[in-house]
Amino acid sequence: MRRNNRKHRKTWPVVTAAAVLILAGGITVIVPILEDDQEIMEEAAEYADLADRVQQEHSTGVLPGFTVSPQDDLLSAILYEQEHENNTPAYEQVHPPNEDVTAATPTAAPAISENDPAGLNTAAPQPAADTSAQHFTAQPGHQPTVKPGASPTAAPTTTPAGNTGADLAVCQEKNPDFVAWLKIPGTNVNYPVVLSDDTDYYLTHSFTGKQSKLGTLFSLKKTDYETPGRNIAIYGHHITNTSSGELMFRPLLSYKKQSFYEKHSTIYLDSLYHTGIYKVFAVVNLVKGEWDPSTASFASDADFMAFVLQARARSLYDTGVEVTAADRILTLITCDRSYAAADGRLIVLAVEQ
Repeated sequence: MRRNNRKHRKTWPVVTAAAVLILAGGITVIVPILEDDQEIMEEAAEYADLADRVQQEHSTGVLPGFTVSPQDDLLSAILYEQEHENNTPAYEQVHPPNEDVTAATPTAAPAISENDPAGLNTAAPQPAADTSAQHFTAQPGHQPTVKPGASPTAAPTTTPAGNTGADLAVCQEKNPDFVAWLKIPGTNVNYPVVLSDDTDYYLTHSFTGKQSKLGTLFSLKKTDYETPGRNIAIYGHHITNTSSGELMFRPLLSYKKQSFYEKHSTIYLDSLYHTGIYKVFAVVNLVKGEWDPSTASFASDADFMAFVLQARARSLYDTGVEVTAADRILTLITCDRSYAAADGRLIVLAVEQ
């Protein structure tokens, strides 16, 4: 009996130590997950706020975050109309006396890196942006797209009326690399797109210049938005967050089910030069490097149709949507680790209507 008691006394400290180690290990694993979740929530909220702002600015002409005076050219038309409707000074209607119209300075989200959806090497995280500025500020190692003799991503004199509701001119003010706004109705895809070959930067930074796990949707500079070209390709991360849901290009993976496609076959893309409505015609899984879905230019109609037929042949299902040599297409590209680990890609291709 005494031997058994001594054995139990020796075993008890070992069991306790093991339990403490297991608990400590669990905390070590859980805490980073919770921190990641919080960071993604903050970054998702920033994008949601951006979408709300540019749509509000588009509909009202008021720029949130700026002090407005009655002389502002941007407000002159709406203020004049209001003032002549009810003989009340229009500026007082927009901003009653003593109202503080200065927005609070946004808070930067913590930084975290992410894998490269385009199959490019991800650079080390860059220093965080100065959050005291409300507009985009270029980070070390990144310069906004500038064409010789032109302003960054030079826009046309007039911006085409769009379907996304985003004020494209305001978006370009916030980031000179801005080129388009992408929206897929019925999903969380409602984001700005930049035109840049600085993929290392935009894989790890938000549209406003902060370090970000979500990154920014981007097109390579070979993409012709201005003409526009026959194939506009856009890259993006896919992120799932327990609190914020499917973010960036994560909803694209749902297109692997035909039932999802049937309810979400329409895509809107408003660029600085062109506004388009697209219908999905193919959904493709592939391994990085076996086919280039971002091909931007084609030597002939035959080459273009060969590209289209390649996409249709690889498609997970037949959509029945026709594409002709006279059409233009939109290609959305993201990772799909469920298909081929780090080399897996999911491609959603749509034809302009």
